Amino acid sequence: MALEKYGTAYTRISHTASSSSQNVANLEEMPSHLRAFTERELTKAMKVTKATKIGDGLFGKVCKTVVKSLEHPKHRIEVAVRYCTCSYQVKPTYQEYALQVKVLGAINHPNLVRLIGYAYNARMLVYEHMPNNSVFHHLHSSDITPLSWNMRLKVAHDVACGMAYLHEASNIQVMLGDFSSSNILLDENWNAKLTDIGVAPDQNDERIFSKKRKHPTQYAAPEYFYTGRLTSMCNVWSYGVFLYELITGRHPQDFNVPKGGDILVEWVEPYVKTRNFISIIDPRLEVYSMESVAKLSSIAQFCLASNPIRRPKMSVVLNLVSKIVASISGTLEHPKKDDDPIKDNGKKWSLRALFCF
Repeated sequence: MALEKYGTAYTRISHTASSSSQNVANLEEMPSHLRAFTERELTKAMKVTKATKIGDGLFGKVCKTVVKSLEHPKHRIEVAVRYCTCSYQVKPTYQEYALQVKVLGAINHPNLVRLIGYAYNARMLVYEHMPNNSVFHHLHSSDITPLSWNMRLKVAHDVACGMAYLHEASNIQVMLGDFSSSNILLDENWNAKLTDIGVAPDQNDERIFSKKRKHPTQYAAPEYFYTGRLTSMCNVWSYGVFLYELITGRHPQDFNVPKGGDILVEWVEPYVKTRNFISIIDPRLEVYSMESVAKLSSIAQFCLASNPIRRPKMSVVLNLVSKIVASISGTLEHPKKDDDPIKDNGKKWSLRALFCF
């Protein structure tokens, strides 16, 4: 197994997959479909466009800038540039960086933020820009209209699609170590995509891993607190927490509420046991289906089984979420650019494929 140490997620790759990380590391060339930028090209672009910093986490900053399109040289496209550095001064070697580029270039899915290119000497990664911010932003910012219930169901489905692909359908089995609503971004058509996927060849480097293990997020499965071992079932638990975040509009852990209500999965438990779902639904929602709330809560409980063996695979979760979406409407249409998916305007949105991996 391999554990990422320099991205914002600790990502494991299974050597039992049909294409192992070791085989990827032995490739001599970068993926041909990725664009090779120079450090000068990106630095100049960011200077000219007065690049905006859109992320600044433990493992490096992310800036939005504009570059020339290769397909249409007169056109320019917005991109997000990530610097592969961190506050602990642990930088990837060029071999580790090359491995990350090759793996990210090998995985491809509509619900994963797409890697566009790289700047090898500068150890930069260039991604597609996601203009509609993160799901966290739309759930927890007080100055904007919250996501509608239909949109939350779509997000739940999109995320399940991306995770099922990473776990079970890609040539390289990937598990996310920093799953959170802030790492789920929305594109121009309000499709949800997972971001911050990274890799590294050595799981024994404790320089960052030990710090991360001591301070796991409230999305982390109970067994991860004790062992620090990341598995696909840890991701399933995280998804269950996220479903309750969508249902309630509350943070997984809220330090601004009294003890006893600060941990989301503990707060919902007595209401779920008595099927008092009206008490946990986000009070800002005006239109929603109580039946679909109950069904989504049941899936969350399935994912939050204390025994990892009893948790479902993500393909099973995707199947269950798809059935909820299908029960709401036979055909849900994707929102158009002139639609407002934040507000529930009565339109139905379609998911191009309920089983999309």
